[in-house]
Amino acid sequence: STVHFVLIERDHQRYRFDAHHRRDHQGPSFERYRLDIRDLYLSELPSIKSSQSEKQTVIISKHLCGGATDLALRCAVDAQRNSQSIQAIIIALCCHHRLLWNDYVGKEFFRRLNLTPKDFSLIRTLTSWGTCENRHRMTQDGKRSTMDGISLHSSTSTSTDRSAYSKQRLFSVEEQEKIGLKAKRILDWGRIEYLNENGFSAHLKVYVSKSITLENIALIATSLTN
Repeated sequence: STVHFVLIERDHQRYRFDAHHRRDHQGPSFERYRLDIRDLYLSELPSIKSSQSEKQTVIISKHLCGGATDLALRCAVDAQRNSQSIQAIIIALCCHHRLLWNDYVGKEFFRRLNLTPKDFSLIRTLTSWGTCENRHRMTQDGKRSTMDGISLHSSTSTSTDRSAYSKQRLFSVEEQEKIGLKAKRILDWGRIEYLNENGFSAHLKVYVSKSITLENIALIATSLTN
């Protein structure tokens, strides 16, 4: 069967390899759009609109940072409501610390748990413990060392979440990683429930070893109507 790719990018790229795929038999056909996902109406793209009867559209993304993942999920759900053309979604998750409450699709999940936007902000801050703050923190003998933790009761407040808390030695690196990973999964579960409530069956999957990347979880969803 013929595969056609629709590439969505916000930032400008050089696209120097595009010319190698313009002629017949030079790879799959594709079209490229430069725009913010926030402004994308997937079901209105000509190539997707013309293939709605086949229901073979699959959304794939790597490094869709923070809230961009939620914008993509919302875009997919809207397209599914309009045309039922989305067969599956595969997104390699990353950069939870950049997620914003206004963009997050799991607000109802938080509200059901009586969690507030302030709780969301704290959980988002803790996600950095799972990756960013613990990268390459190894002693010469290969053992992880104790590192600075973050006091959750500090009254210090600045413009960023991370600097809002004073540093104290509270947790080992292993403990911080566990807390950070749990914080990530809380945010991801809100995304899972959003998809499950909107015509998809979603789950999380480890797709590569942590030795390759600490951001090794993918969100996978399949349509319940296709």
